[in-house]
Amino acid sequence: KSDAEAGIILRFHDADNYVVGLYSPLLRTLFIHDRKNGAWGANLGEVPVPEIGPKIQITAAVCGKHAACVLTDGKRTYWTPIVEIGNTREGKAGLWLYQVGDRQEFDNFALSRARFAPAEREGASGAMVADTTLVYTDEYAAPSLPSPQDWVLVMERVKP
Repeated sequence: KSDAEAGIILRFHDADNYVVGLYSPLLRTLFIHDRKNGAWGANLGEVPVPEIGPKIQITAAVCGKHAACVLTDGKRTYWTPIVEIGNTREGKAGLWLYQVGDRQEFDNFALSRARFAPAEREGASGAMVADTTLVYTDEYAAPSLPSPQDWVLVMERVKP
């Protein structure tokens, strides 16, 4: 629900060390935190969320030293840029529940192993720079939004 804080924890090691993609209805923002030794630090990749419907979906991803987060209500979508984080060790994933706002409810969970990294592009000076607005992966990637048509992805799990 968009009237309560919601987030996905990635690379959880303990209560003082983890990465979380977080939506805050009080701040009306989407951002990433790289919590280290109990300290919060800055909101990484913070983007404003001026308007969002009552039911939301949040997606967060980490790969190597990069993290990103996406928030949608099915009509509007907000995403952080890909940011650099210091927590690069594997860890557990989970849900963020720090009861700010109304009671939060979660459902429809999915966890996968996707790899992504910022692509390089040629900058104005001719030097190669990281493009933190695009995600390239060798797995499925949704088309750029807004999309001119509907898309359907059919997946089949193959047991070894």
